[in-house]
Amino acid sequence: MEFNKDASKALTDKDLSYLQDMAKKHFDIVLNTLRQMPKNMLFVVRNLNTVRAIARNHGDPLDRPKHMARYAQYCLYKHDRGIVSYFKWIIRRCQFEFHLFRSSMQFWFAQCYVKLFNREKSKEILTLITAGVEDI
Repeated sequence: MEFNKDASKALTDKDLSYLQDMAKKHFDIVLNTLRQMPKNMLFVVRNLNTVRAIARNHGDPLDRPKHMARYAQYCLYKHDRGIVSYFKWIIRRCQFEFHLFRSSMQFWFAQCYVKLFNREKSKEILTLITAGVEDI
């Protein structure tokens, strides 16, 4: 018998109804937020979601939002080539990397906590934890 990889990713009826309930509950908030966003920002978010979906299909070879954030931080100081601005950039880069590391460690510890102590509700809690992280 051959194992079907897609079958393991299929949602159960309980999971599907939970997702539908959450979508109905938060639909107005999401829609209002999307309406308040500038059109060009909405375009960027849509493209990021497309890239994220494609990366997931390829097995997430790298953390694209983190790499994009690093490149954006690099571009802030790319044009100013003075010695003072270089040291400011080094300090800010260290702070930036520390915050990225700290947030990834917090996420990792939260995942470990959920897996160890809340096995029956781990899917629900992980979706709540990752909901905010995915949009960063």
